[in-house]
Amino acid sequence: MIIISLILLQGCSQISHIDKNPLVEKILNENDSYFYLDTSEYPANDPALPVGIFDSGTGGLAVLEVILNLDNFNNETHEFMESGDGRPDFEKEYFIFLADQANMPYGNYSRENNTALLKEHIIKDTQFLLDRKYYLQVQDRHPRFDKDPVKTIVIACNTATAVGKEDVDAFMERAGLEVKVIGIIDAAVEGALDMFAVHEDGTIAVMATAGTVASGGYPGAIEQRKKEKQLKGRILVFQQAGVGLAGAIDGSPEFIDPAADHPRAEYKGPSDKNSELPLRLSILSRYPFNWGDNNMLYNGDKENPTHLQINSVENYIAYHLVSLLENILHSPQPEKLKALLLACTHYPFYREVFRQKLVELRNY
Repeated sequence: MIIISLILLQGCSQISHIDKNPLVEKILNENDSYFYLDTSEYPANDPALPVGIFDSGTGGLAVLEVILNLDNFNNETHEFMESGDGRPDFEKEYFIFLADQANMPYGNYSRENNTALLKEHIIKDTQFLLDRKYYLQVQDRHPRFDKDPVKTIVIACNTATAVGKEDVDAFMERAGLEVKVIGIIDAAVEGALDMFAVHEDGTIAVMATAGTVASGGYPGAIEQRKKEKQLKGRILVFQQAGVGLAGAIDGSPEFIDPAADHPRAEYKGPSDKNSELPLRLSILSRYPFNWGDNNMLYNGDKENPTHLQINSVENYIAYHLVSLLENILHSPQPEKLKALLLACTHYPFYREVFRQKLVELRNY
């Protein structure tokens, strides 16, 4: 069974370190606060409780889908089976999925220099999953109390994992709760490094939001896990902030407008006029763009365009892959690209487009 919550989380006070955090004080000590959680009565170690999963939006449903379809163990003996036993490993579990759509996308907070507010949202996500109370509808005057608390929390957002998992772990420790917190980064890193032999060289590329890239979460986790796995090869890590891609997937008018047929003033994506996200006319032929159906907007003609703007998800993917490959190619002693991590839960919905574009760019 799955319970999906699309909620508006209250409040906007800035927070700092977890030990001096006013929101945490409200949760743990102020019993007249909406956020108060009586941890002394928390049903610890109850296997019947649900697994909680949260993301900034519905992209995290891709993570939930993987969990629901996972079949790597024998459900009777609990032993690992590479081909599974034909039964989903979590067939007897149920899940509560929280999509914080009121405050999405989490990946933009670092660009606005507002990671403190993002950390607050992450703590509120955690509090919601741990608590029993919720509002079924916006207009409800009083909360309900029939939601089960969770036994485990999966942070299905790369940015939230990179920016806030340590805070969530610290909160659990301070609250005295034995609730396991699992971040998405460690699982992705493990999968990427499993592709390397002990002495193999190569490159791991990370396509992520600006917030995840700025956090340095993936390079740090890759380096740490590489040492733990005793891999001896030269493994390079390159990150590409997929600015505009998640917005285009969500249909944000700042990045995409299917009805447009000419360059738009409100556009904030890559362009030959955008110095922060340059679309380089000097290598225009290298981008595997789809030029039909107004997927690219520009003035002039295709051979000599100006005010060039991307207007499809497919072309955002093409742009960011070429930008990534350019960075790898022009680095000192580049290594072959071995793995590409789609480190935003929006991106896997377009995994086939990524594969197609990588095939087109394989001889780059």
